[in-house]
Amino acid sequence: MTIEKQLPSTRTTELDSICLKAEVIPVLAIERLEDAVPLGRAWWRVA
Repeated sequence: MTIEKQLPSTRTTELDSICLKAEVIPVLAIERLEDAVPLGRAWWRVA
């Protein structure tokens, strides 16, 4: 499989900067759309 579309270089630079600073990058897989908004609001309050 090949990647036909690539991120602009400024975007990859931003991502590289984040990855170098962060020891852990959280990843969430939200399966139900109904869960996305409440989870986002709760996460925003904590941050």
